[in-house]
Amino acid sequence: MMTNKELALSYHNNLMKNKPFGVWEHLTVDRGLSINTIIKFRLGYKDNSITIPIYNKEFDVVDIKFRHLTGKLRYTHMKGGKPEIYGWERLLKNDKFIYVEGELNRLILEDRGVPAITVSGGAGEFNKDWIPYFKDKKIWFWFDSDDTGKKGVKRVVRILDNIPKFCRNISPECLKEKEDAVDYFVKYKRSVSDLKEEIKNAKEIIVDNNNNRCKKSDIDRFIKEKDTNKEIKILNSFDFIHKTLGVDNTANPVLTICPFHKDKNPSMAIYDGTGYHCFSCGAHGDGNIDFVMKFLGFSYREAVDYLRNYYNSCYLNNIMKSSEEKNVKKTRKRNTNSA
Repeated sequence: MMTNKELALSYHNNLMKNKPFGVWEHLTVDRGLSINTIIKFRLGYKDNSITIPIYNKEFDVVDIKFRHLTGKLRYTHMKGGKPEIYGWERLLKNDKFIYVEGELNRLILEDRGVPAITVSGGAGEFNKDWIPYFKDKKIWFWFDSDDTGKKGVKRVVRILDNIPKFCRNISPECLKEKEDAVDYFVKYKRSVSDLKEEIKNAKEIIVDNNNNRCKKSDIDRFIKEKDTNKEIKILNSFDFIHKTLGVDNTANPVLTICPFHKDKNPSMAIYDGTGYHCFSCGAHGDGNIDFVMKFLGFSYREAVDYLRNYYNSCYLNNIMKSSEEKNVKKTRKRNTNSA
């Protein structure tokens, strides 16, 4: 039985050897891709469908996406295929890139030397496990010019919250509804120089609801206005990180496996009351709130509420129980003395 990688390669060889009528023209003319890009990304052909191998961050083929050239369904996945970031090599190495909707839109950008990523599940699909990899990234979103694309951008930005350095939106005036990056370069004959101007004019994305992404200044103000300094200090200092990662809280600092990258040797140091730092991937934070935001993909408000509930259930209940036990002992002692 062939592995996913071998299967993808067989489809690629089929495309390169036979160059099926209409398919080659679709890729090179309609989609604007060069032969080098077709080879580099191992595009293939099977049963009147273009095949696109999807790699995980370990660069194993975990899915093959089929772009059907006929029929009602435009895209399907191989059996067992799940949404995955398409462009892990960019996400892991680049500090800035375009987050686009659709694999072929990503490929036309890469074809022109523009770093880009997408998610194979479609607009708005996002796994919270990916959030730590977006830390301090500069992201320009370029989704399709339709309601699905606009909603998808807002959903992803809402999930990412304040993790990236910034999230800006590319919205070329030449594009009509449902048009995309392929139309920009192929239909409207725009160049990379034109795209650079679009990037320069891109505006910050604002999600106007209760889950708005917060800037650091917003977080600082929120702490002062909504939460007492005493409570924030408590929520940031108790041993939540130790308990979450299952490590001893008596040592200071304590070294443990970092949860933000594929860590084989302990490389994260947890400092009592001050935060954590990974000497391998650089993950860093100043307390529990920051850790929960990154680890669970929560907004600041969600992280505070989560820790407050956790603290109340695990600690305040114990304190109350301890206090009740002391009162019972005092009552017994008083009754004994009275007798």
